Amino acid sequence: MKILLVMSAFRLFSYEGNLYKRAGGTLHFYRYAPLGQLNLCCTVIEGVPEKETFNIGDMKLFPLKHIKNAKNLLKFSRSNYKMVKEAVEKSDAVIGYVPSSAAYAAFNFAKKQGKPYLAMAIGCPWDVLTHHGWKGKLIAPIQTLKMKKMMKKTDFSIYVTQKFLQKRYPSKGLSAGISNVILHDVNSNILSQRLEKITSTTINSSNEIKLATCAAINVKYKGQEDVIKALSKLQYKYNIHYYLAGNGDASYLMLMAKKYNMTNRVHFLGGLKQEDVYNLFKNIDIYIHPSKTEGLPRSVVEAMSMAVPCLGANAGGTPELLPKECVFKKGNISDIIKKINWILDTRVLSDLAIVNFEKSKDFLFEKLEKERNEFIQTWVNSFNCN
Repeated sequence: MKILLVMSAFRLFSYEGNLYKRAGGTLHFYRYAPLGQLNLCCTVIEGVPEKETFNIGDMKLFPLKHIKNAKNLLKFSRSNYKMVKEAVEKSDAVIGYVPSSAAYAAFNFAKKQGKPYLAMAIGCPWDVLTHHGWKGKLIAPIQTLKMKKMMKKTDFSIYVTQKFLQKRYPSKGLSAGISNVILHDVNSNILSQRLEKITSTTINSSNEIKLATCAAINVKYKGQEDVIKALSKLQYKYNIHYYLAGNGDASYLMLMAKKYNMTNRVHFLGGLKQEDVYNLFKNIDIYIHPSKTEGLPRSVVEAMSMAVPCLGANAGGTPELLPKECVFKKGNISDIIKKINWILDTRVLSDLAIVNFEKSKDFLFEKLEKERNEFIQTWVNSFNCN
C-alpha cells in the first residue's frame, strides 16, 4: 500500500543535488512507515542549503514550489495543483496536514478517486493569517472556509487540541484529540528540585527573576513584544530578566527593548538544541507564552514537564493546558502585567509547579503514540475491509 503524506509546512531545501532540512519533523516518516510505501508531497525550496541533510530513502518525493507571499495563496500555483493531483493518483491513501492548500486539494482529488483520507488538524488558518497584514486578513476568510468545508466532510480526523480546533473546524466523521507533543520522560526529582528552587527564591526589587519564551523571534504574532512592553512597566518593582530562545532576525525586538529601556533585561539566546531548551527551563522562574495564534504549544508542555509555572495567551489550545488564572488576553499589556504580579508569590508558584508537572503526564510520548497508532489502525481497517 502506498501512503501519501501531504505536508506543505514541512520544508526541504535543495542545493547542488542534495536535500536538506531544518531540525525535527522526521518522526512522521517513522510513524507511518509500517503502513507501507510512503510518498511525500511537501515544499521544496531551491538553492538554500541547511545544516542537516535529508535522506529521502525509499520515499517518492512530489515537490511543491514555495509560495513566497500571501497573495499567491489565492492563486495556488498551477504546477503545485498538478503535482498534488499526480501524487494522489500514484497513492492508495492520503494523510493530509491542515491548514494547507495542498492538503485541501489532495482531499478533493482523493474523494473523486475514491481513496481514503485522514486529516491531521494542526493549526487555525484564521488566527495565523489575520496576523499577516491586510493581505492575510483578506485571505483569512477564504482559507478558513476551505478548512471548515474539508473538515466537515472528512471521515477520519486527528486534532492536536482537545477542544479548540474541534469547535472551530468540526468533523462529522470519526475524530480524536491527540497532541503532537513529544515528551519522553517526566522525572519526579524535577518537581522536588523546582519546589526547592521556589522556596529558596526571594522575590523583591533586587533579586533577578527569570522569564523565558521559546518561539521564532522574527514573527510578530509570537507576542514577545507584548511581554517586553509589560515588563517595562514592572522594572522598578521587580528585577525581571526576559530570555528569548528562537531563530530569526532579532533586530525588531532589540529595537523594542531599547525603546522601552529594557536593553539590559532582554536576552537573545538564538535557536537552542532540545537539551539546551530543557536546561533553560531548569533555570528560569516562569515560562510565558504570548503567541496570538497556536495549535497546541509544545514549548508550554515541555516547560510544564520541568514543573515551571507558566503564563499564556488565550490563543488556540493554550487555555487547555493552563489553569484559567494563568491565561491572559492575547496582546493585552495590562492583563499580562496583572498576571505577572499575581504569579510572583511563592505559594502560587509552588502550587502551579505541582499542577503543571502533573498535567504534563497527559502528554507522555508512549501514551499519545499508542492512542494515535490505534486511531490510524482504525482508519486503515476501514478501507482494508472494503
